Amino acid sequence: MSLNKRLENTSTLFLRKREFGFLCPDFSLGVSDDGFLLPRSHKQLLKRSLIAMNVATRDLTGRYNLSIHCEGRQFCELQVIVAWATHHSLKLDPFLAMKVRDADKVRRHLKPVIGKDVEISLKPRLAPHLKRPVFLPA
Repeated sequence: MSLNKRLENTSTLFLRKREFGFLCPDFSLGVSDDGFLLPRSHKQLLKRSLIAMNVATRDLTGRYNLSIHCEGRQFCELQVIVAWATHHSLKLDPFLAMKVRDADKVRRHLKPVIGKDVEISLKPRLAPHLKRPVFLPA
């Protein structure tokens, strides 16, 4: 496969991703047995149905930068992998699950914002070759 074709396919894949977020009154955060962060608002998991965009779930899955804002300032920013989990008790309504390097460390860091109103923002991470200009030979 030529370099141009590979870059074109990768660009398309990454540009399909969408920025999205949640307003979370009474924020809390759980960790699943397999190490996924499970953010909550009013003790409810953040369900996929809360996102008003008419976008396929696969286009909201992947590598993102997570930003959490509380009381008008950015509290943290970290790299996550977004997944949509399901559980038999939720009748197939997928909920947000995020994979990070050290879930327990992140949970301890976010302890000061537990119980507060926060804004969660998820922005797609670009492929490394899309972060800087790429000059291809003519």
